[in-house]
Amino acid sequence: CRRCYEGAEGAEPETATKPIKSDDPEDPLNKPPHSSEIFLGGLQRSIVEDDLKEVCSPIGEVVQIRLLKDPATAGRNRGYAFVQFLTKEVAAKAIETLNQSEIKGKKVKCTLKECKYRLFIGNIHRDATKEDLQSTLDDVAAGGVESLDLMMEPGTARNRGFAFVEFYNTAVAEKARKLMSAPDFKIKDRQISVTWAEPRPQDKPENMANVKSVYVKGLAEGTTEEALKELFEKFGEVEKVTLPVQKPGQPRRNFGFVHFKERAAAVSACEETVEQGENKLDISMAKPQPERQRDDSMGGGYGGYGG
Repeated sequence: CRRCYEGAEGAEPETATKPIKSDDPEDPLNKPPHSSEIFLGGLQRSIVEDDLKEVCSPIGEVVQIRLLKDPATAGRNRGYAFVQFLTKEVAAKAIETLNQSEIKGKKVKCTLKECKYRLFIGNIHRDATKEDLQSTLDDVAAGGVESLDLMMEPGTARNRGFAFVEFYNTAVAEKARKLMSAPDFKIKDRQISVTWAEPRPQDKPENMANVKSVYVKGLAEGTTEEALKELFEKFGEVEKVTLPVQKPGQPRRNFGFVHFKERAAAVSACEETVEQGENKLDISMAKPQPERQRDDSMGGGYGGYGG
């Protein structure tokens, strides 16, 4: 399925810089990032928002709590709630802390709330480059693009007519979708088609909740596996590290993966600042790849795209 992105071969990845936020509270970039909201199920029906705030606030900054009420039961809740945190890292820590824990004497289930933040763009002019698309996306998303994958014909400079874009959050993605869906919106004089991309199997909450590895980007040239391991051992026991194999004729790949024994160590690594010399590393939870998409040169069964 073209609309189901799995890190397909032939993609040209493009990762944008951090979004520039404004002072406007209605600016979509001022809303929390995607993957920062959790689902709490199996709650006692007598629980109120203050109870959840008391449980969640020690984990990290809470932006919003939505406790659904059942009008047929005198205002008692429906047994589930959604909690929005300020960052995705805090949400991951909340899942680690709260899943299968007890709140008011009852064991609860805690998972990541699925949200839409990826778009599928089709009918792209075959001569359009990733720079053409990036320029367009910068205009419609104001720096809120996390990654752009333009699918390319192997061995050529022509694309395959479609791309996948990941945005900072749902609000930014929805704004971009509406703007690019206008009848007069074109890229290289061609009207494009824009729809929500189907979720990638590896991003499902039940898969992400078991990840114990982090994706590390921005490594200095010549970084060895031993040096990478030493940088992250302070967070917990490191089982192994993997670096991409440098292939002849290809540009240097400045990323790697650190595989911890415990998930809590991986979450902690994402929350802290790690520097290599004067360089601040970009760290995020790794994403498990489907079996057929795994890169033998990495040997770990994980993909990047942090966040």
